[in-house]
Amino acid sequence: MIESLSAHGSVITIRSYLTGESPLASWNGEDLHLYVVASLALVLAVPQRGWAARAKLAGTAFAVVALGSLAICVVQLEGVAQAAAATLWQIRLYTAREMAWIEWINRVLISLGMLLFPASLFLVAYLRVWAEPARVPGAEADLVALPRAATRGRRLGVGVLVLAAAAGLFLFAGRRAGERAGQEAWARILSLNPDFAPALVNVGLHLEERGQLDEAIDLYRRALGGDPDLVAAHYNLGNALHSKGLAADAVRSYEDALRLDAGHAAAQRNLGVALLDLGRPCEALGAFERSTALDATYRETTALAAEIARLRAQCAPPREPS
Repeated sequence: MIESLSAHGSVITIRSYLTGESPLASWNGEDLHLYVVASLALVLAVPQRGWAARAKLAGTAFAVVALGSLAICVVQLEGVAQAAAATLWQIRLYTAREMAWIEWINRVLISLGMLLFPASLFLVAYLRVWAEPARVPGAEADLVALPRAATRGRRLGVGVLVLAAAAGLFLFAGRRAGERAGQEAWARILSLNPDFAPALVNVGLHLEERGQLDEAIDLYRRALGGDPDLVAAHYNLGNALHSKGLAADAVRSYEDALRLDAGHAAAQRNLGVALLDLGRPCEALGAFERSTALDATYRETTALAAEIARLRAQCAPPREPS
């Protein structure tokens, strides 16, 4: 479930929907430098009749090498993401069949791309030289060529290209960007790991946003069954219960979230709203004040400031007669 990549030198940093702002893992592709440079060096080493022919061959080789390198990177990154998820959360990102495909493609790309592909480029380049018409001394129009060898060499190069393209299509198929991609990613993680609490919470949140409150509440409670200390599950459960008009239940959920994380400003603010619905204005005032102390955004909210001022006037102790 790779969300984005960022590169610095040879190191690619992998980010995922699972980890939010924190990187999921990183991968160093330094070995690919040798693969690319060796391939181009072998091509340029072929004795051609002119630099134009060398440049044409080098450009073609570079395009094929770039595609092969991309396929190798993608396959390696998929494997790194799966290994990181298994280590950190003991979950699967891919089915057993998908992992088998990824591992097979990885082996093929390493075998062909890293080992055989440079040699095949070298062979194809020499076959092209041999296949070009050449004058035989003493015979003005006689030509010598090796058409069969040249054809086999070209087929080998095309075969490697097709294999790399097929790997890229397989790994990039169905990928989408944006919010919908995140929803689909979490739904997929949940389908592979039905008891993974963060996936239950995130899928529940998407259901809640679509107004499917009962289904969302069920997922939040399932998440808490597996991880009772998951603050996000308590908080989102409180929001869903409040949206259903169950203010008393929502208050309990917010209080559970705050018991685990007293600095959760949004839970403090929403607790205040639920307490107001229950006719407990002075308790709501305390929750609102704590939320503004924790988060400057709430301090700058005009409506909340007005509500706090109103409640302070309402909850102020009566003045004793002088």
